[in-house]
Amino acid sequence: MSRTKKLLLVILLGFSSAISARGLLLGDRTDTTNGDSFSFNLLTRSVFDESKEYFYVASATDDLTGDARKYAIAGTTASAPFDTENAFVPFAPETVTLDGTSGASNPLFGEQIAQLGMV
Repeated sequence: MSRTKKLLLVILLGFSSAISARGLLLGDRTDTTNGDSFSFNLLTRSVFDESKEYFYVASATDDLTGDARKYAIAGTTASAPFDTENAFVPFAPETVTLDGTSGASNPLFGEQIAQLGMV
């Protein structure tokens, strides 16, 4: 997005007195009853990849349980469906290929993430 478009967006949003959401992008939650995407706290810092229009979040909680553990790092696209399960894709499965070993335990599975950034 060009600098001019970003400035115009900021100005338009600045003049808007009320912004309402179209819906909720769900992560490990299966419905919108609780009004949040995840059953755990996220890092206050998230990352948006402008070139791929992908938004990333990470867990700020170290006691994830059940299915939530694979969402320690998750992402979604700008075109993800609202109010449906798994709009966020989990990026921390229980097993991965690590150092050439298939089926290795993923060190990120269910863990609190200290920092999230993009290189």
